[in-house]
Amino acid sequence: MGTHLVLCTRHSIFYRKQHLRDDVYQNGRTERRNGLVHKPALSAMDYQTLLEPVCRHHQDQKMVDPFHADSDVCGIHPADAVHSTAGRGDYGGRNNNPPHGQQNRTMLFIITAFASATHDIAADGFYMLALKQSDQAAFVGIRSTFYRLASIFGQGVLVAIAGAIELRTENIPLSWTITMLVTAVLFSLVTFYHLFAVPKPTSDKSTLAADAATAGAIFREFGRTFATYFTKPGALLAIVFMLLYRLPEAFLIKMCMPFLVASKESGGLELSTAEVGIVYGTIGVIFLTLGGILGGLFASRICLKKSIWWMAGCMTLPCLTFVYLAIAQPDNLFAISTAIAIEQFGYGFGFTAYMLYMMYFSEGEFKTSHYAICTAFMALSMMIPGMFAGYIQEAIGYTDFFWLVMICCFATVVVTIFADRRIDPEYGKK
Repeated sequence: MGTHLVLCTRHSIFYRKQHLRDDVYQNGRTERRNGLVHKPALSAMDYQTLLEPVCRHHQDQKMVDPFHADSDVCGIHPADAVHSTAGRGDYGGRNNNPPHGQQNRTMLFIITAFASATHDIAADGFYMLALKQSDQAAFVGIRSTFYRLASIFGQGVLVAIAGAIELRTENIPLSWTITMLVTAVLFSLVTFYHLFAVPKPTSDKSTLAADAATAGAIFREFGRTFATYFTKPGALLAIVFMLLYRLPEAFLIKMCMPFLVASKESGGLELSTAEVGIVYGTIGVIFLTLGGILGGLFASRICLKKSIWWMAGCMTLPCLTFVYLAIAQPDNLFAISTAIAIEQFGYGFGFTAYMLYMMYFSEGEFKTSHYAICTAFMALSMMIPGMFAGYIQEAIGYTDFFWLVMICCFATVVVTIFADRRIDPEYGKK
């Protein structure tokens, strides 16, 4: 086929053993680097197997950490000479610049990402404007559930539909064209429905009068938004809380997938792709969702201040399950599933306090914009530890790495002590 899927990675995600023979694949080129066997490209017929684990694991849960994702292998199926040279950065041997069509596609992806981020900010702000504080606490888990369902639809259902069409037509561009058209129609219908069904809260109004909304006024208001955020009472404490509350999970989540698929000799559990899909992609997601829903209901009953310690405990203590898995390396799938379920439920339950604290700190004149800044720190809290997780694990091994995760739990405890002192006792309570 003329279209191929490119895989750029140094980590053995899609095969179980780290030391395979070079003739393990029948199709495509293999390459050995750093003791690992790589298959830089898969033919289009193989894409369903490749995407299966990707479709199952999303949101801030990357397949590999940035260290392992730092690619130095990028190839195309060798049967196509033009594509093979393109994989090395020399597009057909003509020049080192990507084709004009690829530049257009890249720009479309950038525009889509920008629109998605903008919509995300607007949706978060509308959630805070349209609901009372108690309802915000009660529905925070439900909100996260539908976010995950949307992720599953986008990364699982749509890929499955495209795959089914491709198997019938043997035409990959056509299959994705049809899938994207169906998605566009669906989004248009949902948008039309929202025009009439979405409530219109009185607090949802511009801070600038219509006749005063000049470019200069907008930029000044933009600057005032940032200034008021960082001059809020307790702003430094809030930022530190947002960066450190999830520190154990930030390390753990980056090495969870590599640990599950790594060989026994390297300290992992050596699960197959299907087993990972069941244990982490199904059972883990179910208990993560249940934890988030129950956490929201729990906080709405007794308020954020009284629930934050319960949630901090659930955020940290279940990390011990990975210490057990690294030491025992059980073969029993039920034992592994139970450990993953406990850890994921605890994270879902404990994450509720994090979300509510960001909403609490964002209250005020620019709550929508301030919450958006909070989510930026939330992303930073996962990105920075993830940058070093792979290096640390390779230096000390999985067992010691998970003990280090437990040590990081003290950071969660310390920031919770200080944050608890500044939380309104009635916030989030019905």
